[in-house]
Amino acid sequence: MNTHMDEILEAILKAVDDVNLQLPMNGRIERSKAAKLSGDDGKLDSLGLINLIVAVERSVESHLGWNVVLTGDSTMSQAESVFASVNSLVEHVEKLLKEKEVG
Repeated sequence: MNTHMDEILEAILKAVDDVNLQLPMNGRIERSKAAKLSGDDGKLDSLGLINLIVAVERSVESHLGWNVVLTGDSTMSQAESVFASVNSLVEHVEKLLKEKEVG
């Protein structure tokens, strides 16, 4: 795993920690790359997913200094796969950041 992905993972796990504070013990998200977020096996309902999106955007900006928007067309058109797990979210954030560097 490269450094950017490590940094993005840590920022997303920090966001998971923040969201977990709002969830009941039996509904908390596992703190791992493999953790399921949404979908049939996911822990989050629609409100929880919105809270996570806001928390991830804030965490990436505050910890890494990168402004990332997870509610744009490119993300929302793939929302089911992007928000399926922590790992898929890490990969998507990395993709968005690479697009910003190129664009």
